[in-house]
Amino acid sequence: MRQKLFWRLVLGWLLLLLAANLQASPVTAMDIVGREVPLQQPAKRVILADARAIQA
Repeated sequence: MRQKLFWRLVLGWLLLLLAANLQASPVTAMDIVGREVPLQQPAKRVILADARAIQA
């Protein structure tokens, strides 16, 4: 019984430590000219002004 509890606690701590090390990668968007624009937050909407950006 104690050994089972010990291993559950060890597994819980490992999962907690792994989750703490995860980081979100930076989000960038490239415009039609080729410039990369860093976004502070994920984009809610994307407006396309040129139909060439749509790929079939």
